[in-house]
Amino acid sequence: MKTDEENDSRIAGLSDVTGRLTWTLKGAAAESWLCERGLDIPFTIYASTLPDDDLSVTRTGIDEFLVESTTGELHQVHQELAAQQNEPADFFIFERQDALFRLTGEGAHDVMTQTCGINWTEVPPDHLVMTRVAGVSCGVRLLTRDDSPCFVIRLDPTYGVYMWQELLTICQELGSAAVG
Repeated sequence: MKTDEENDSRIAGLSDVTGRLTWTLKGAAAESWLCERGLDIPFTIYASTLPDDDLSVTRTGIDEFLVESTTGELHQVHQELAAQQNEPADFFIFERQDALFRLTGEGAHDVMTQTCGINWTEVPPDHLVMTRVAGVSCGVRLLTRDDSPCFVIRLDPTYGVYMWQELLTICQELGSAAVG
């Protein structure tokens, strides 16, 4: 039987971070527009970067990018995207309305093992994986910060309540809870 101290090390925290500012850029000029703003652009599809200013860029296609705030703070790039959204440009800009959940802690792997068929030990950090979690199509990114796993789960908002309930139930079964 595990001690309380051993159980504490496997705790998973679940939080709803749906309010993060997220945009998709599509088109041949999208990459150069991002580069002109000093952002690092990943070369590989589904790879992500995390610059010093907490703005993440994920390449989701040859000329398609997901740009999001990892802290929820408004970034200068988001302001420029909002201003340019209705202006003619060489690329398209879409504000995202996804449900977004963050699963953290050593027990996060246990939760994902129960809900998803991906072997996360084989996935490079900061790569977006298109998969199903609890039967719902999702984009999942495994971040590694401070040697602790963090899964960011992105899905259609119409499944948000269902996904929250499923993940929370599993967290609670493992002795964890919602943290935000």
